[in-house]
Order: sequence, then C-alpha cells, then structure tokens
Amino acid sequence: MDFSGLVGLWNRLGFSPQETVIEEEAIITPDSVVEKIAVEEDYTPSITDTVFSRAQGRGLDTQGEDSLANLNWMADTIGKIESGNNPDAEYQGPESSAKGEYQWLTNPKEGQPAFITAINRAINNYEDSGYEPPAWLYEAKKHGNPTELDRDQQREIFFADIFEREGSDALIKRIIESRDIDAFKELYLNKWHTNPDEATIDRVNRILSGNATGGMVMRNP
Repeated sequence: MDFSGLVGLWNRLGFSPQETVIEEEAIITPDSVVEKIAVEEDYTPSITDTVFSRAQGRGLDTQGEDSLANLNWMADTIGKIESGNNPDAEYQGPESSAKGEYQWLTNPKEGQPAFITAINRAINNYEDSGYEPPAWLYEAKKHGNPTELDRDQQREIFFADIFEREGSDALIKRIIESRDIDAFKELYLNKWHTNPDEATIDRVNRILSGNATGGMVMRNP
C-alpha cells in the first residue's frame, strides 16, 4: 500500500511519523501513568508505600518482586515468632503488656509505649512524604491498643517501625537481597525484641528451621 500521500500530509503539517512515535513513547512511562492516576483519582499511598519509597532513596531495593517477597517474609516471620501471626494476641501479666501480631508493649514500667513510638513513626513517614496521615492512625494513638486494628493496619505500622530502628537498614538490605538468616536473627534479637531470653532465642531458631508450632514470645520486663 502506498503511504506517500499520508507522509506528505504529515510533513506539510510540520511533523513526521517517526517523531510522533518517539514523542508518544517518551510520554507513556510507568512514572507518568502513576502521576496521572494520582492526580485523577486523588491517590494517597499506603504507609508501606511511603516507607519503602524512603528506603529506596537510602539505597535499599524495596521495589523488585523478589525484594517485596523477602520483605513480606521478614514481616510474616517476625509475626510468627511474636504471636503465631495472631493480630488479636495479648500477653497480660506482671512482666509484660504486649499486644497484637508484633507484640508491641502498650503499658511499660517506664518510658513511652513501643506501640505509640511505632505509630509516631508511621505518622512521620506520611508527613515527611507530603501526605496527610489517615484518621485511623490518630485514633490508634488515642486508644493505644494494637488489637483494635486489623492485621493489614498492624503490618503497615510494623514496616514504619522496623525501618526506623537505628542500624536496621544494613540488616534489612541483606534480607532483601538474599533472605539472609543471620541478618534476620540480628534484626529480630537486637533491633526488634532487644532483650531476648534463652526461650526466645530457641523459638527463633526453631521457627527458622521450620520446627516451631504456635504460641507467643514472653516479653522480658
């Protein structure tokens, strides 16, 4: 088929087929599509989106398929160690006030509850990323009880919390890259739990070897 007439018309109008194709390819990119959706649908990212985006800026690959799988493995495994992945778990006793899948302390003997610290980190992630935090975060800060949140909300707060713990980036990076077991143990025992006893260490080893059953970690005072 002869396209010479059509090409001539395009040329008289001041552009060529080749130029048109290049321009369209330059416009249609994943970033521009996300920006377009954000503008048209008033999109607000999740807490996890903002946490991962900020971590990406610090040199951690939080966007790849394998990276996301390893990050979810990290969250699932810590939840399993802490509560058997039970978002309604509570340990009430003279030695602890831990609640939720990740067993945040809610009424410590001294200092700010770990759960409130975690919520503050989630709020700061939103604000530092230029977004208004959702109302449920402020409500959670008032009631101070992780078990009043669903599992997805607890997981969002978990990611905001663990990525902001001092020295966690280097260990999370190793987990992202290769699901490094030694890095995971150090992250959990030194950055998350912070004061493990022998029973906790044994539970960590059993879960990582695939030989653990349900139950909860007993928190030290």
